[in-house]
Amino acid sequence: AGVLAGVAALVATVLASIAIGSNPVSLHDVLAVLFSPDNSEASYVVHMQRLPRTVVGIVVGSGLAVAGALMQGLTRNPLADPGLLGVNAGAGLGVTIAISALGLQGPSQYAWVACLGAMLAATLVAVIGSAGHGASPARLLLAGVAVTAVLSAVSMALALMYPETFASYSSWTVGALVGREWGTIAAVAPIIV
Repeated sequence: AGVLAGVAALVATVLASIAIGSNPVSLHDVLAVLFSPDNSEASYVVHMQRLPRTVVGIVVGSGLAVAGALMQGLTRNPLADPGLLGVNAGAGLGVTIAISALGLQGPSQYAWVACLGAMLAATLVAVIGSAGHGASPARLLLAGVAVTAVLSAVSMALALMYPETFASYSSWTVGALVGREWGTIAAVAPIIV
């Protein structure tokens, strides 16, 4: 029953995501053009703007759910998540460096740099958390919080020093779905898989 309720909520959310926007499209029109595209404005809005952002949201949300479950399982701590263990901060620092120093633009270009930053941050947390008496869930969590604070501060400092970096960095940290196209899915799907 819980799975069926979750699937029903997902379908309702997907339909709402496709119908609601700055140019509202009725649910009837959404269903009509979703399965029978034509040359109408509603068809363009649904297929070229809202459907890609919705699919990106589902794919990325699934990846975040799996990442959270993996973190909790690996650390045996129900409070652990990528945000607390430095992974998000490492990815953010990677993106900030990719934008400010390397001039990369868009998720398709800096997604792999974000992964590298996340892996380096996770390694740093593991090394700090296991130093001395070995890794325990509490030590990993504390190391993660410390690494997150440092890496987030460095990211914000770089973003504030380079105004052109700030807009892209802000979009990355907020997780904006505006303007995402089918190419974005192709860029992030291999990482999430």
